[in-house]
Amino acid sequence: LAWISQKRVIKGPFSGMLFDVPNFNTAMLIGTWELELKEQISKILIKKPANIFCIGAAEGYYAVGFATNLPESKIYAFEIQLEYRNFLLNLSSTNNCKNLEIHGECTTDRLHKFLSSDIKSPFIFCDIEGAEIDLLDLNKVPDLKRVSILVEVHEMYVTDCEKTIIDRFKNTHSYTIIHGKERTLQDLPKKLNFLHFISSPSKILSLMGEGRPYPMNWLYLEPK
Repeated sequence: LAWISQKRVIKGPFSGMLFDVPNFNTAMLIGTWELELKEQISKILIKKPANIFCIGAAEGYYAVGFATNLPESKIYAFEIQLEYRNFLLNLSSTNNCKNLEIHGECTTDRLHKFLSSDIKSPFIFCDIEGAEIDLLDLNKVPDLKRVSILVEVHEMYVTDCEKTIIDRFKNTHSYTIIHGKERTLQDLPKKLNFLHFISSPSKILSLMGEGRPYPMNWLYLEPK
């Protein structure tokens, strides 16, 4: 796939982004990674938030994706693991990002300091394996009341995580549940249609999949 795409994302809101990362998930390069978020991500790109916080940035798929598509926005990428911060730094450099700032762990104190410093038009993209239940706390980070948030909820780590977050923000935000779904053969980009002649349907689906044991949900929270 790398030689076909020349290591650029084939499909989706970040199509064209150079994605040269060791041992990447093929769904990222194909553009079917978290495909259910495509519509919401596209809306965010249209809105052009001035400041974007990618919390749990990993190798940089989203942080660099936002940075390359929104050069006038400031991207703050938080990643606790040093190895992934190095991948993120390399991906940022490869795509010549001038608007991306890399940080380590994002604590409530750290987030509070950022948001209380007159950060304008903030948007949070959060994927932190259950720690969202601790970070997204209006009591500890009161400025979250004016922040748009897209967060993956990890029910397998935190019981009733989705309901808890909805209840916390119901007075300050409207919410949309984005349901995870299985990939189908119709999700394959036309550029890769030749795979139907050389690979089995199960192999193609595995290339587009994310290796999850089951689909997961996201919440989009928009200030009222």
